[in-house]
Amino acid sequence: MSAPGGRVREPFGVRVEAWYQPGGAAPRWRVAAVAAAERLDEIGLVVDFRRLRAWLQECLGELAALPGEPVAAADDPAAALALGRRLLAGLRRRCRGQGCRIVAVEITPEPDLSFVVAEEGAAPR
Repeated sequence: MSAPGGRVREPFGVRVEAWYQPGGAAPRWRVAAVAAAERLDEIGLVVDFRRLRAWLQECLGELAALPGEPVAAADDPAAALALGRRLLAGLRRRCRGQGCRIVAVEITPEPDLSFVVAEEGAAPR
């Protein structure tokens, strides 16, 4: 399984996407989360993609609810990476004990620009 920005060490993975509008302004950003596991669950999944997408949307909702919502401008990589780290941490809290790990978050504010926050050990391409 290939994660944005790197290869996942585990043999199984799933990637989901959601949309995010920082500050409610256009344009919307694409945000992706990648989960990986060494084994599949009892029905043959890393984690139900609907559950993973719901976790991602919850994390995005929490960001939008913050006073002074962190807005990562496309021209500010440090802000985008901080946003990615916050999402990665929130997703990891939610998947604890689910038999999988969140290994990467990708933020795409523009079609030709994306920022990836990956776990340590996910080798860059």
